Amino acid sequence: AGDKTSPLALQLDKLKFPATSPTVYIPLGLISCLISLQHFSGFTYTKRFLLQVLTTATANTTVTTANATDMTNSNMTSPGVEEPLNTDCYYWGMLVCLVYLLSSLLVAKLLQSIRRRFMYFVSLVLTSLCLLVIGFLIEKSMVSVFLSQDNILILKVFFLCLHVFVVQCGLQGLPGQLTDILFPSSCKSIMKGVCRAVTSFTLVIFIFLINCFPDYCRFWIMSVTLLCASPVLFIFIPEIRNIGKSTAGN
Repeated sequence: AGDKTSPLALQLDKLKFPATSPTVYIPLGLISCLISLQHFSGFTYTKRFLLQVLTTATANTTVTTANATDMTNSNMTSPGVEEPLNTDCYYWGMLVCLVYLLSSLLVAKLLQSIRRRFMYFVSLVLTSLCLLVIGFLIEKSMVSVFLSQDNILILKVFFLCLHVFVVQCGLQGLPGQLTDILFPSSCKSIMKGVCRAVTSFTLVIFIFLINCFPDYCRFWIMSVTLLCASPVLFIFIPEIRNIGKSTAGN
């Protein structure tokens, strides 16, 4: 008699992995923490709401006031006529996206010669500083006394470009690199799927919590969280530049 094992049972056997093994749950815990912290880098937030971050309240107020004045002068004789869309923010947003593309290519080159652990902590500190400054620039009541709206917009673009670059240096890439190196080959594909599920779940929680605060506070919270987590990460994050599969368990 041949093997009567059903195809479903064979597929379920392939999904089994040694969840109680330290070579699985320790990397999973570390990578899950890094994925959760990754959301606090602000990369996902600025990518989704880039135009909102660049838009200034003063500019919106000016346009609204101009619309109201035009309607009063015309006695509302031409309803439906809208002001032309200000496309400056779109051009600045395209510049930030271009920096993101160039930084991805440059970081891939830097990873060949610089230790990943060193790049990660440089990325973490600089990202925290960028988020802190962007928070001040969004809360314009603090800086409008010293800077004009045009200067605030230029500073926003500069720090957004710098933020996009430094995030790529480590905060965005390290969890994926650890996933490829630390998990055993026998269950690597399954654990990659688990890590993707962790990413989606933690992102939903992050967005729900961060939306409870004003815009400028969101950037300050992300900045402080990164700085507070850095001492703990310094202890647990390994150097993986020259690590081999035989020493990944250690």
